[in-house]
Amino acid sequence: MTQAQFSGDRRRLSRLRKSDLHDVAQESITVILATYNEENMIARCLTSLRQQVLPGFMLQILVVDGGSTDKTRDIVAAQIKEDPRIQLEINHKREIPFAWNLGLSHSTAKYVCIFGAHNVYESNYISECIRELQTQSNVAGCSGRVITIAADDTLSSKLAAWAMSHPFGSSGKSFRTQREGKVDSPAFPVFLRKALVEIGGYDERLYRNEDNDMSRRLLAAGFELRCTWKTTCNYRAKKNVSELCRYGFRNGFWNFIGFRTDRATMKIRHFVPLAFVVGLIASAVLAALVPILHLPRWIALPFFFIMGSHLLAGTVSSLLVGLRCRTFRTALLPLVFLAFHISYGTGTLWSIVNHAQSPEVHH
Repeated sequence: MTQAQFSGDRRRLSRLRKSDLHDVAQESITVILATYNEENMIARCLTSLRQQVLPGFMLQILVVDGGSTDKTRDIVAAQIKEDPRIQLEINHKREIPFAWNLGLSHSTAKYVCIFGAHNVYESNYISECIRELQTQSNVAGCSGRVITIAADDTLSSKLAAWAMSHPFGSSGKSFRTQREGKVDSPAFPVFLRKALVEIGGYDERLYRNEDNDMSRRLLAAGFELRCTWKTTCNYRAKKNVSELCRYGFRNGFWNFIGFRTDRATMKIRHFVPLAFVVGLIASAVLAALVPILHLPRWIALPFFFIMGSHLLAGTVSSLLVGLRCRTFRTALLPLVFLAFHISYGTGTLWSIVNHAQSPEVHH
């Protein structure tokens, strides 16, 4: 959806009386599901959405596919035959913000669900989020509690899930660890469509962090965002540690682009891994120069302090995870935390060095 289309949509909505707007889509909900090569999860995801308990509401499930090369669209087509509430649209531009805006342009519902295709949603997920929107004043979006699960039973998969779901791995403000109540950015939320349209939809320059940007603009417009623990969804983590590190690098890379696009979107916590990597590199260089330049040995201490502190924090965290899960398989978790944070920080550093910006800036 272009900015011109959104502007026209906002003008149309502004001409409607509040009572008219309430009647347009009072009983309608649209789930917008962005997909790309989700053959391993899409069937379970769609089944969980079809099983949502929504008395008094009409549900539309709009799958917006970014050109999947696996069996995703075949699986969706099979479910369409079983359930006419499911529709398939093609996102020719492939990236996430285009999928969300395409879905918004195809919906006239009062509520839109910006959902991930690698999740399984509890049967009351949408209804509980809507209840929160209806009972709390000035709330534009609400999500349920996100439970991170391993992609399979392999050790690498479990390590990736443990790292992503622990505050030391993802921060206490991550959607995987956030508490219920007011939040900065809800994950897999149910939104009032009117609110999204009025602030211009998703920023198509941001292929990542578009959700943070949307949340920031909603908050700036005076809305509240919430998370409720009365319902949950199971979020499938990365399938192994290698994929987790690639994910970290990409997110770190786009953090700098998001910062360049709108500084208010990114928080200090998004750049902690960058500070860690820069400190690690600088202290390692100093430590390496000690024998070469015959410098005092204490100059090497910062490197060992930074590395040792991280490994100590990772070890404590891994012990707590091990006690909770009653397993010794968390022994490698300190190294996974280290690899993930280095990958994330290196992604941001690489973005800064290359003066990275969104491809949409050039269009």
